[in-house]
Amino acid sequence: METSLETLRSTFLEKKEILENAKIQLKKEFIGIDTIIDEVVDVVSSWYTLNFLQDKPLIINLWGLTGVGKTSLITRLAQLIHFGEKFYRFDLGEKSSTMSFYNKIDDLCENRQDEPVIIALDEFQHARTLKNVGGVKEEVETDVNRKVWDLIDSGKMNYYDWKPGIYSFENAIVKLKSLLKENIIIERGIVKSNEELFCNEMNIDREENEPLYFIPKKYYKDIIHYASEEMKIVLEKELSEVLIKLDGVESVLLLERVLKLARRPAVKHFSKALIVIMGNLDEAFTMSGNFSPDIDADEFHEESLKIKIPKIKSELRSRFRDEQIARLGNIHIIYPALNRAAYTQIIRQDVNRFLDKLAETLSVKIEVKDSLIELLYNEGVYPVQGVRPIFTTNQQLFKSKLNYFISELVEVNQKITKIEFECDASVLKCNYYKEEKCVSSKELTLSLNLNNLRKNRNDELQTIVAVHESGHAILCGALMHKIPEKVMSVTADYDANGFVYSKNEHNFFSKNEFIPKLSTLLGGYIAEEILFGKENITSGAGSDLTEATEIASKYIKKYGFGDTIACFSKAPDDSSHVIHNIRKIEVQIQEVLLQAKDLATKTLLEEKELLVQMASVLTQKTTLNQTDVKSLFKEYGKFEISTNKSFYRSILQKEMSELKDKENLLKLDPVRWNSVG
Repeated sequence: METSLETLRSTFLEKKEILENAKIQLKKEFIGIDTIIDEVVDVVSSWYTLNFLQDKPLIINLWGLTGVGKTSLITRLAQLIHFGEKFYRFDLGEKSSTMSFYNKIDDLCENRQDEPVIIALDEFQHARTLKNVGGVKEEVETDVNRKVWDLIDSGKMNYYDWKPGIYSFENAIVKLKSLLKENIIIERGIVKSNEELFCNEMNIDREENEPLYFIPKKYYKDIIHYASEEMKIVLEKELSEVLIKLDGVESVLLLERVLKLARRPAVKHFSKALIVIMGNLDEAFTMSGNFSPDIDADEFHEESLKIKIPKIKSELRSRFRDEQIARLGNIHIIYPALNRAAYTQIIRQDVNRFLDKLAETLSVKIEVKDSLIELLYNEGVYPVQGVRPIFTTNQQLFKSKLNYFISELVEVNQKITKIEFECDASVLKCNYYKEEKCVSSKELTLSLNLNNLRKNRNDELQTIVAVHESGHAILCGALMHKIPEKVMSVTADYDANGFVYSKNEHNFFSKNEFIPKLSTLLGGYIAEEILFGKENITSGAGSDLTEATEIASKYIKKYGFGDTIACFSKAPDDSSHVIHNIRKIEVQIQEVLLQAKDLATKTLLEEKELLVQMASVLTQKTTLNQTDVKSLFKEYGKFEISTNKSFYRSILQKEMSELKDKENLLKLDPVRWNSVG
């Protein structure tokens, strides 16, 4: 007992140390996800150290945007805890490739059933079992990924193992049955008549006086392979002892039973497994559709932090049945989008890793200034796409240009001890040092795609956009009482010439905000009308009208923000939940849009000086940050930003305070205050 306990203690402490070292190493290699690494390591610790206690697979779910390192993290963790050869990754988005569940299942099933393994089910969103057809959920046709649900649920899975020689074995049974019809006599498993016919048909070369077995010995290995567990036979000698007791019919019946066993799926057990489910769940990460390179990575990061487990489970319902979601369990680890600091560190790490190798080869010190990292960030980061685009930008704009600068080391007839890279606008510059003195410099002008798109244009389009976005920004402040985080009149985004970004401070929308919200959406349209004239409104206002109409329609029809308290829909298949006569509702939608237009016009006319000043600034510079906007509001605006962030809470607290005051008065003079009411 002491020896067993000591062995357990020694193994436990060894694995605990391995896991702790793995966590430290992961945090060095994966930037910006320390909290995720802590969560993952904490969850797998018991599985790794006390796996013998586990009787069902441990299920971990990792959800996040693309390019945040879900697959890489789990793959690297498996390597660091010495599970590299017991790590099996399946791409559920692939139905027939070498990485698909269907084609890789053989590798997994070769493991001993009592051994722990790590099973990574990647791109899990593609294993959906439900689809939306005209607003109705329907079952997806059965596909090769359905087996994963049994694996997730119990760790057991039916596995159809292709048995070599099964066709030959089946043909042998057919021949043996036919030979019995030719009056071949079998006694104790041995052919006693028509031996020549039997040998010819079964392709047997028989030695003189050698027993002629009805079931040829060349099939013994197949029988043992197919049915050793059920027959409890391992050796050919043991099988022979069984067969010599059978006549012809009994022999054929045994072979047919063995054939059935060979065709029957084996039940594979993976109760000791760690199953990691990974996916990109766009329904939960609603900002995943924003591909703009101009969106602020920090704001993107903050939005992603708002996504919690109930949101994940709710959105899973659009893809999976409720009982399947239950099988996924409650361990859902949600990756946030990376923030600016993380992207910057990843870029610097990638550049330094490359330069460290170069420095060792050249025997010189190589340094990189922040200006270069900033340029690579501005050209390479698309927050919604994660880290993958960064590495290609690093290669294109920096690594591929090094041969141009390294040649200087050969051309300069001095001993160079240090080289330093920096950027000035679109110029990449390399400074060459001897000791602490710069002895030479070399420059190269880079072609910067995004930088060129972000440049101040000083043209008609930028002027229109400046006025348009100023209208949105001013109404955001005057009517919604929010100062936008960013206003842009030039962007690198294909889908937008400019935009106003403002945070959603709460996850509800009140009826009191309905008209102001619509007015804010119409702000660009109205700003163009006020400054350029009604006949000169541009097509850029079209998207504002579309969004305002959609919101007005949604909140009146679905949320009761109109005069009629009911849910309205055109869909005739849902009559128990909605009213279909929506002519009156459409009139209400037009009315609220007109009210919103009037409010937007009135407000922007009152704030015309601010509109002109802000638009003018935006024709000179492409971007206003929140400080810039606040300064313009303060200098030229006539409105004040409300600071009441707890409107509903303050009302409830006031009511509670009044109730308590009344209770106290009742205690002092109950007769008087009861008569007052």
